[in-house]
Amino acid sequence: GWKQRLVPLKNSNTGGIEGQCLEVHDLAISKYVAGREKDLAYTAVLARHGLTRKETLLERAARTDLAPALRKLVEGRIGLDFPRKRA
Repeated sequence: GWKQRLVPLKNSNTGGIEGQCLEVHDLAISKYVAGREKDLAYTAVLARHGLTRKETLLERAARTDLAPALRKLVEGRIGLDFPRKRA
């Protein structure tokens, strides 16, 4: 469903051309799957600044065609970006 969630971007910097950008949660899922150090640093910043929601990421991961072992790894990576708050 990522194609239906594309975000149009057109401003003075695009020279009048409209681009289509991934919605932030879809972008983050691609980063969690890639799993490179720079990708995981990026997803951590998204989470820290409140730009992504854990529940939405887990839902998108569940709907993404991944091998079971990779899905578990992605879910773990998401969990690392959203540590539980201590009471």
